Order: sequence, then structure tokens, then C-alpha cells
Amino acid sequence: MKISNKYSYRFLKEKLVVKQIHDKTIYVINETGKILFKFIRESKNCDDAYNKCRSYYLKKNINEKTIKTNFDKVIEFFREIALIDNSKSRKIPPKSKHNTEQDKTDKGKKIKYELYKIASKNNIPLKVQIEVETKCNYNCAFCLLNGVRETHPNLLISQEMMTNLFKQFDTLGTEQIIFSGGEPFLRKDFLEILQHTENYGFEIEIFTNGSLINEKAINIIKQIRLKHLQISFYGNEMDYNTFSGTNGYYIRVLNLLERLNANNIPFYLTIPLTKLNTSSDLLFEEISKKYKVSFNDIITNSLNGKNKNISDRISLPIDHKLIKKHIIRKRNANLNAYKGPCIGGITYAAITAKGNVCPCYQYVLPVGNIHNTSFKEIWDKSPDLTKFREVNRKGNKNKKCLTCKYNEFCKICLANNLIGTGAMDKLSEITCKLAERKYNTYHQNINNN
Repeated sequence: MKISNKYSYRFLKEKLVVKQIHDKTIYVINETGKILFKFIRESKNCDDAYNKCRSYYLKKNINEKTIKTNFDKVIEFFREIALIDNSKSRKIPPKSKHNTEQDKTDKGKKIKYELYKIASKNNIPLKVQIEVETKCNYNCAFCLLNGVRETHPNLLISQEMMTNLFKQFDTLGTEQIIFSGGEPFLRKDFLEILQHTENYGFEIEIFTNGSLINEKAINIIKQIRLKHLQISFYGNEMDYNTFSGTNGYYIRVLNLLERLNANNIPFYLTIPLTKLNTSSDLLFEEISKKYKVSFNDIITNSLNGKNKNISDRISLPIDHKLIKKHIIRKRNANLNAYKGPCIGGITYAAITAKGNVCPCYQYVLPVGNIHNTSFKEIWDKSPDLTKFREVNRKGNKNKKCLTCKYNEFCKICLANNLIGTGAMDKLSEITCKLAERKYNTYHQNINNN
């Protein structure tokens, strides 16, 4: 039976969690509903699903009347919320009660919070970022990976391994998969990989520069459970070419944005504000009115140690007009974004194109490799990951930090610690400098007002 791509779903212990991807309505469904949903998912039509359900429960000595009643209630509910289509279905009596919880205002927030607490306590990888390709057709000035190069095909995660990962994520309760690169659409079988995700309930997010998305890709993207495309954008044509190290993609990307809008495909633009694109001020104002945009003034040095001090060389001063216009207001409104524990290794994982599993995409030491060990075994049993979680959950006990005036803008990052000091539990100056910049940006605005 066809399950709507407007919903994501995951299995959480004895529950089924169903979420409307874009209005974020959540339904938490009991164990009976979860079991019946699994039969529905693997069946061609309603009658086929019912026969499987009947066979399963008769073996458990459940009488046929009860089986039919429960099945009809679940099917009716899934129809009401348009989770499944109504074609080729048995006639179901109207009006039945459902053991569900619907996300509405405060109650909805409470449900989300409780679901996240369960995931955090049980180390459920809600989000997994997969690097599907190491190559890129751009040569961006600030690339976190400092440019990427081709990897031998035998080392890359194959399509077969990818589908095996999806099965494991389905079992583990994963909610979202993020595909990144390099440039994902450079991978020849990437569209086939996207199609495989249709068999599962994951929300899909794709990090891309957008230059290679054609009509075929758009048609497939429309079929998956897409949360959004995250598209890098750098400014007017001159700034775009300078920043990306390319020539000829600018107009193509602008045209793509129009086509995505026309096809109701959700996306947003990520725009770094740097010394390399200051002439794009007017365009940024226009494009912010037309599309959803996320600006960022924090430029991170490359992870591989090359292109050192790129942050110092291209970052804008905090009093620059672009930062005042596009960053400060949001930063003031989102002070709480800097607080709270890191999700790395607890509800978030990253997998590189070569199969290395890391607690997050910035943490350079892998805790395992899926060429040798299943993701599930790494996630559940890796000693290195267990150690990472212990340090992460303890939080920051550094006395210097507790009395630091930048503390409210600081979130300790074990990846930054490792890069800056060689030890994940030793405070890095990278974190301190980031917190200082955020603090100064905020307070400068307060003082100016």
C-alpha cells in the first residue's frame, strides 16, 4: 500500500511515531497500531495487509472479531490523516476512537520533548548525515573540507551498503537522513539511492550547491519524504564566481530556484557573509524577501589542517553592515541556541563516503567503519563512541568556563577540542574565540541601540 510522502515515520520501542513533515503534526500510536502499520507497509493493498494481520494474531490466540475491529480502526485513522491512500481498500465503518496523541501547541511541544528525552536516554540516532560523494564541481574559498578529491570506487559506500544502512536505521528509530558531499548530485547513482529511501519513513535533507539538479532529479525529489534542500548561495554573479571558484553556474542556480518554487519543493539558501561577497548587499535583501535564507558569519577553518587561518582572512569584522543587517537581529532572538548539550554521538551520527562512522561530521577520529562492522554494532558497542558519550554527557566542568563572561554564547564542542588540542576533553581556543565573537556581536548591537 502506498504511504504518503507528506509524512515521516519511525518505530520507537513499542510505539509508532508519525509526523507531518511540514506542519510538524505528530501522532504517537500504540503497539497494536505499530504492528498493523508494518503489515500495511509491506502489503500491496488493504486486503493483503488484513490477511497478514489476521494470520499473525490468530497464532497469538486473538479472536477474529477483535482482529478485524482493531484493523478497521487503524485503517480508518490512517485514512483520516491521509497517511495511506484510499484505493483498493476494504469498506471500513466510520467513526472509531484511536489511541493517539496529536501535536497541538503546548501539548505538542511536550510530546516532542518527551520523545526526544527517550531518544537521548537510549542513544537513538535520530539524525544521520551521510557523505555520499567526495568530489565537487566547485572550489569554494571557505570549504570545510578544503576542496575534495575523487575517492577510489572500492572505498566508497556502495548502493547496496547504503540500502543496508537504511534497514538498520529503520530498526534503530532514525528520523532523518542528511545527504551531503562533496556534491551529492555528482554521484551517478544518487537518484537511485534517493528512490530507495521511499521504502522507509525517514525525512530527507540534501546539502547541495544546486548546479546539477535537472528535471529528472526534480521529479524524483518530489516523490521522496523531503524535508528540504539546503542550497549554498554566495551572492551576485561576480561574488558567486569568486567565492565558488567557478564560472557559468550562477544563472543555472537562479533558474533552479524558480523551478523548485514552481514545483513546491521546499528549500532554503545558506549564505556565508565574508569579505569575498560584500558587493552582494542589495541582492541579499532582494533574495531574503523571495526565499527562505539562513545567513552565517562564522567561518570555520578546514578540518584537514590545510588552508589554515581562512577564518581570519575572510571573516567580516563584527561591525560590518552586512552583519548588522542579517545576523545581529537573529542572534539576539536566538540566545538559547547556544545553550544545551551537544547531540553528537547521542542522537546524531555522521558517516563519511569511505564508511567511517563519527559522532559528528566535524569530529575527525572515526569510531568504526561500516566496511568492517555494521553501523548498528558500531553505534551500540564501539568503545571509542562510549567514551565520547561519557565526556559529552558530563558537560563542561572547566572552572574557567563557569566564570567566563562569554559563557552564555558558548557551546563546548568536542570536535573543536580534538582539532585544537589533540584531546576531546581539553578546552580548545577555537571554542573560546567563537564564543567571544558571538558575545561581542550581540553586545555591540545592544550598546548601539
